[in-house]
Amino acid sequence: MANRDQEEGVGGHGTLAMWLLVGWGILCAAWNAYGAAQIANGLPAPGPTATYAGAGLALMLSVLFFVTVGRWPLIYRILAGIAAAVAAVTIWNAFILDPSNWPSALWRWSGVGLNAVGLGAAVWAVFPAAADGAERPEP
Repeated sequence: MANRDQEEGVGGHGTLAMWLLVGWGILCAAWNAYGAAQIANGLPAPGPTATYAGAGLALMLSVLFFVTVGRWPLIYRILAGIAAAVAAVTIWNAFILDPSNWPSALWRWSGVGLNAVGLGAAVWAVFPAAADGAERPEP
């Protein structure tokens, strides 16, 4: 008999996607909190936007990923879709905003890398069957 996560379509590799999303949210929270503290001390933030509110939202999202993954898969996938949009916009901004908004290229590309992991995990969470290599039914 399959476990509950597998019955709901989230199990297996989908659990890994959830842990990646939780990690992404925690690291985004740390990034934002660090940046907000830097700004408060008159120092440059690691990126163009950093707030304590952003840190709180990222932490809240991490908790919600963990809580909803097995209980409410639809809500989990909706939250993952929101995370995908946030990560995609953040990556896009790294390419269209002035590079001087970051203290160095290392910070800029670190943000791109962090959000690329978040985007990949979010897409994996939203479309678990495709990511797990499930066969598609023939029309």
